[in-house]
Amino acid sequence: DEVGRGPLAGPVAVGAVGIKLNSKHEIRNSKQYLNYPILK
Repeated sequence: DEVGRGPLAGPVAVGAVGIKLNSKHEIRNSKQYLNYPILK
């Protein structure tokens, strides 16, 4: 989590729960989270 908080500063807002489950996996999906309408 500590390592992921830097590059995943944006996705953390939307995928906080997902990152807790799979921190490494969320790094791959970080781009997908950026496309979520919630961030817009």
